[in-house]
Parts: sequence; structure tokens; C-alpha cells
Amino acid sequence: MLSTNAGSKGERKPAALQFSYTGESRHTEDTSYYYLELLSSGNLRANMNAAVDVFLVGGGGGGGNNGGGGGYTRTLQGISIEANTPIVVEIGAGGAVNTNGGYTQFGDSSRRANGGNAGGNGASGGSGGGGHYYQANAGAGGSDGANGVTISSAWGSGGTGQGTTTRAFGSASGALYAGGGGGAVSGTPGNGGAGGAGGGGRGSGNGAAVPGTPNTGGGGGGFWSSGGNPGTGATAGGGSGIAIVRWLK
Repeated sequence: MLSTNAGSKGERKPAALQFSYTGESRHTEDTSYYYLELLSSGNLRANMNAAVDVFLVGGGGGGGNNGGGGGYTRTLQGISIEANTPIVVEIGAGGAVNTNGGYTQFGDSSRRANGGNAGGNGASGGSGGGGHYYQANAGAGGSDGANGVTISSAWGSGGTGQGTTTRAFGSASGALYAGGGGGAVSGTPGNGGAGGAGGGGRGSGNGAAVPGTPNTGGGGGGFWSSGGNPGTGATAGGGSGIAIVRWLK
């Protein structure tokens, strides 16, 4: 059982809000809030009625020639939780190579953040994947809701980002999530595009493509393929998503 801090000896306080969760989780706090990070799918229960905020990140898209798009993000405020009533939480899987990421959902489908698109499927997402290029540095993945970088649309356009911040709870001080994967470079010289801040993986070029970071919704780094056959470093899937619950101290 995860709980808030109890009062000091001899001090009476209202009962603390407590959660139990069947999946993997992590409990943190700052000066204003308690946070429960839900890292894998499971059932969530509270010991009392409460209102909480929830931040969702879908799974990142897998890399293609372009980097995969980061998972879309969503902030839900003032969500009512009923005591001892299970809430099904689904954490989006990162997409395999050239596969879109899975959605993250808190309860019903009205509380959902979709996964990012794969590098071969437009590379759009929370932040866009970087574009592929030839014999020069490829495009970097987008960060904080921005588009991925396009070096030349003739070779591969960067994906479209969601256009709003991907920081936790939309806060300027929140951690970044959902970085886009960097694009691949074909031929030499040249380097794969850098992954976007928030878990995006670097594209292949001078080294293999890098997967998106787990539980960030980062897009997988792009890799070069010829005739539809995966090329060097074609292992860069997207990072899994996350759901974060917060409540006031």
C-alpha cells in the first residue's frame, strides 16, 4: 500500500489518501504534491473518495527511415476517484520497428493518450520524429511538442508534433516526455539525427539506431532500409508510456 506521510506523534490528522496498484509503480513527492507513477498496466484502488490530477503519455512510435513520433500526452485535472473501486490503467507499449505506439488509458476511453506514429507512418506524435537524409546529418527528433526536423522533404520529412508542451501536467517545471526519434542517414558521411529531449532515440548513421527510453513515450531512432528490408540498426522501437497520478499534500 502506498500512502502519504502520517502526522507526528500526538497530532491527529484526517486519514491519508492511500493507493494500491497491481502493476509496477513508483512513489515520489515535492513540496506541494504526492505523485504515483504507474509504469506498467494494472488496477488502481484508493482507500477513500478523492480528486486527483492525471498525466498520460502514450507509447512512442518505432523507427523507420524517419524517427518515430513520441507518444501523445494529456493532462486530466480534478478526476474523481471512488473508494475501493478499481480503475483499470493501460500503459501503452512502445511500437516495434515501423509500428505505431500503443495508447495509455486511465479508466475509460475518454481518458486516453494515443501512441506516436512510426517513422514509416508519418512520424507524428507528441513530438515529431526527425527526417531521413542522404550522406549528411539527418533531422533531429522534436522536443516539447515540436515538429521533427526536416533536412530535405525529398528524402524524408520530419513528423508533426502535438503543438503543446509535453512536460508533466503541462507545468513549465515538469519533466519532459515524448521526445521524437532522430532520423536515419543513408550513405556516408553523415550522422543519424539526435533524439528529442524526453526519451527520443538517436537515428542510425555513425552507429546503430537507439530505442526510445522506457516510460517516457520517446520515439525510436530511424534506420535506413532498402527495398523494405531493414538495414543497419533496425532494432529501435519506441519507449513505453506512463501514467502519473498526483494529489495535494
